[in-house]
Amino acid sequence: MVAPIALSRCAGVSREFAPESPTAREAYAQFEGLGVVYDGEATIRPALAECLLASGDRLAATEVLATATKQVYAWADTIEDPAGRQAYLTRIPEHRRILELVQELAACES
Repeated sequence: MVAPIALSRCAGVSREFAPESPTAREAYAQFEGLGVVYDGEATIRPALAECLLASGDRLAATEVLATATKQVYAWADTIEDPAGRQAYLTRIPEHRRILELVQELAACES
């Protein structure tokens, strides 16, 4: 399931395919239908958000990132050690990217 999202992410960067390609949306719909996916979940949402931003759909990207942020913080909240929690949020590239995208969107809105 991560592969179609990654393909869409690459397509958006290379412009070989349109960034609004349905590949990312289809993979995300499959993902959402499963409920919770422990392997790849933190990759799917930011990749879709990047595709949505590339196609100009800021509202949908914001919604996807809100869900991603909520999930990442829910997982982080299970870590008792503050340093471990911070590392979880900032040292895992997918988690860091989610938070960066949220900051980028907030900066654009202000």
